Amino acid sequence: MFFVAPGQWDMWKCQGCGSAYLDPRPNERTIGLAYENYYTHARAVSPTAETSLQRFRNLFGNDYRNATYKTRYSPSLPGGRFVTMLARAIKRRIDTEFRFLPSRAGIPKRVLDIGCGNGSFLNFARDAGWQAVGVEPDPAAREVAHAAGFDVRPALSDWPDDESFGYVTLCHVIEHVHDPRLYVQDAFDRLAPGGRIYIETPNIDARGHEVYGPAWRGLEPPRHLVLFNRSSLLRLIDEAGFRHPCFIARPEVADALAGESRKIAAITNGPYAHAVSRRTSNARFTNGDCADDEFLTVMAEKPR
Repeated sequence: MFFVAPGQWDMWKCQGCGSAYLDPRPNERTIGLAYENYYTHARAVSPTAETSLQRFRNLFGNDYRNATYKTRYSPSLPGGRFVTMLARAIKRRIDTEFRFLPSRAGIPKRVLDIGCGNGSFLNFARDAGWQAVGVEPDPAAREVAHAAGFDVRPALSDWPDDESFGYVTLCHVIEHVHDPRLYVQDAFDRLAPGGRIYIETPNIDARGHEVYGPAWRGLEPPRHLVLFNRSSLLRLIDEAGFRHPCFIARPEVADALAGESRKIAAITNGPYAHAVSRRTSNARFTNGDCADDEFLTVMAEKPR
């Protein structure tokens, strides 16, 4: 997708747990070569720095942001939160920007974003009054986050073991790492009792994957080393000790992934190039229970 890793890549699906894995795959020494041209190297943009066509929508959205996440964005329109709640697609976009930051008493208002990239989410969390820090192994992306004033370190081990957080997020991270189980377990260990984890990752059982096959945008070889389905992701977070998992539907991403998948099919001129464009024009793929959504988005809690 980013034209830095030519060649053919094989992904296999486990008949036991349902996850898929790249084999052969880059090792930890060479994987960085696949990130030489990557979107996290660009500067993160504040939600208020939008085009003039979006400012009117922001009048409503900012009132919802301020009411829900305790930000202080302006301009805002009093009562706009109610309009935003009725416009479900806009509400989902805003909630996803803030990754559903919890407003629970009794947990530290500190958030750790593992794989924070250029710090785009850290901007939202800081605006919401959270102490926001991150982990990012990519030095180019880390430099962008540092320039925005964030404390971002190369590895989770760079944070003292006795520091605890109320929220830990791994957004499009576990598919990139060689040991996803270790990352989820480390997140559990860093959370205060009652704290929550937020995970988002491509779904190998997505309807888009069924339609597009090897041209599906969610595959992204060779950066995506492991892809989960709903049941294997549930198993992963359960074995780490989390409880009360809650999946969040993300139907709005289907169109974007469909468009990117059609581009890949056209570039590769593979067997799906023509059939895909006929079958998927303006399609949204979801059955309502998240099992075949393009992304799996889940929150879970560390027991008190």
